[in-house]
Amino acid sequence: MQHTRVSLFVTLAALLGLTPFLAGQETATPARLKVLVPLNAVVEIDGVKTRQTGENRVFASPPLTPGKKYSYVVKATWTDDAGKEASKEETVTVRAGEESLVDLRPAAVKVTPPVKTDMAYTAAPADLVEEMLREAKVTDDDFLLDLASGDGRFLIAAAKSYASKGLGLDSDPKRVEEAKAAVARAGVDKLVEIRQEDLSTMKDLPKANVVVLHPLPEVNKRLKALLQKKLKPGTRIVAHDTDMGDWRPVSKADFTDKDGVKHTHALWIVGADNKGPIDTTGKPVKPDPKRPKLDVPYVPTPQAVVDKMLETAKLTKDDVVFDLGCGDGRIVVSAAKKHGCKAVGVDLDPKRCEESLANVKKAGVGKLVEIREGDALKVEDLDKASVVFLYLLPELNLKLRPILEKHLKAGARIVTHDFDMGDAWKPLKEFEMKAKDDDGEEAVHTIYYYEIDAIRKADREPDVIYVPTPQGTVDKMLELAKVKESDIVYDLGCGDGRIPVTAAKKYKAKAWGFDIDPKRIQESNENVKKAGVEKLVTIDKKDIFTLDLSKVDVLTLYLLPELNVKLLPQIKKMKAGSRVVTHDFDIEGITPDETVEVTVKKDNGQEKTSKIYLFTLPLNAEKK
Repeated sequence: MQHTRVSLFVTLAALLGLTPFLAGQETATPARLKVLVPLNAVVEIDGVKTRQTGENRVFASPPLTPGKKYSYVVKATWTDDAGKEASKEETVTVRAGEESLVDLRPAAVKVTPPVKTDMAYTAAPADLVEEMLREAKVTDDDFLLDLASGDGRFLIAAAKSYASKGLGLDSDPKRVEEAKAAVARAGVDKLVEIRQEDLSTMKDLPKANVVVLHPLPEVNKRLKALLQKKLKPGTRIVAHDTDMGDWRPVSKADFTDKDGVKHTHALWIVGADNKGPIDTTGKPVKPDPKRPKLDVPYVPTPQAVVDKMLETAKLTKDDVVFDLGCGDGRIVVSAAKKHGCKAVGVDLDPKRCEESLANVKKAGVGKLVEIREGDALKVEDLDKASVVFLYLLPELNLKLRPILEKHLKAGARIVTHDFDMGDAWKPLKEFEMKAKDDDGEEAVHTIYYYEIDAIRKADREPDVIYVPTPQGTVDKMLELAKVKESDIVYDLGCGDGRIPVTAAKKYKAKAWGFDIDPKRIQESNENVKKAGVEKLVTIDKKDIFTLDLSKVDVLTLYLLPELNVKLLPQIKKMKAGSRVVTHDFDIEGITPDETVEVTVKKDNGQEKTSKIYLFTLPLNAEKK
């Protein structure tokens, strides 16, 4: 196979995002190069300094001729912990339509095999797409991930028929552009995102609860281990005209499309034991009703990963460690034994707690380590922690975010393994490592490092995914609150501003809408202007947990239950007689004065039944 050096001009063009025409290469496609380096490194490609920053850097070449090999010299230079300059250099071979990974971090230099992306794409007929979405029982609460999304038809159909959000990934730039155009034409660009991304490097798997696969046997074969490791229990996997080897489907059916072509489609459900998509019977794993409800299946963290997490946190004997979901106690035991610090392990499973206590005793660290049986979301003394370790599913990490932000003291660090803390928290460090588990099997793990001070200083992102409140529900909420012209109305998490706009237009009340998402703020202001209520309505970009509510007459909420509870200290300062109206989610621990159920049409025309809760100050605490 011929090796070709890409000229310096072409290299510079690639770094600047240009794609110069290469004669005779009508079918040429770019190659992608992912470079892993220390955070402060300067990367040079063929002697040209690049401007990207961070630990993970991705470069795209100009279009390359398929079948040929091209080489780049990649060099990273950085300052090590001792203040000395260090560098590593590697010659990397790339091919058209493929992604290569070069690791220039201090530990190793290696290139992983690229994932081929030039496989033929076969679009599923529209009627088959609808049948598969029905089989997966897609709803507006779902987040779909379409792997090799092609022209985006699965995600577009899901958004239009079920108002569900989705992300499509494809490594072919032409198909990505085609899908983006189709999404825009369908008017679902607020629900669907399309990205060009290599399927072997994606980080969005833990967010998905429906995954779509296509007739790409080699790709699916390579994806199996990643799906099994990253997907959360209960996630549905649907595919057509392909199988997943030893994964037995929950359901499988033949389908003849409108053109008379026969297809097969199948459904798998990720098992609650986290050992595969389903159990050996081909049915979803059912929890034992006598067993305590556990939030996460127990999978031991490899000891090498434990050691690296402790090293990343830079533990000292003065630290107090909390491990939430401690399993067999290996993190707290290692922290105490290696660093001499106090540690607390919390787990909901009594068997794990018993195992942890045995390991604490065996290691002789009983004076330093405490093991508690309890819910990680209800730890009352998190303010004592200087370091928190997590190996929990993504939805639990998201629930923990506001708790950690509220209770952790200044200077506290958070280290997570395999699952990050969501898009709103940006890790200060993120890196991959290989480690063997307790059975001797090697796998790649990701470690994320955060500091609470940096999180609190960062411009916050939304705590919830935006879902519009149907206009019929808005009308009923304001009617139930008995809004009048003299009222001051606050809507927290105002979305597109429909509640404050309606309060002003229908009742002539002064209203404020607050949101932390700039897109929602812009959309709200446009709707305020369109409705002609600029003199009555104010839209402001603010963190709702910092607002003074003492002068508010009517407060409207459409937030997750834990956020309603987090707002309670502010709500309790509202004046007597003021009203709080919530939609779909009540306020835990507080008895509503009135609850009504309404069935209305959503923006997409589908009917939705919701509960609306009215609370009047002073609040009525629930009787225990």
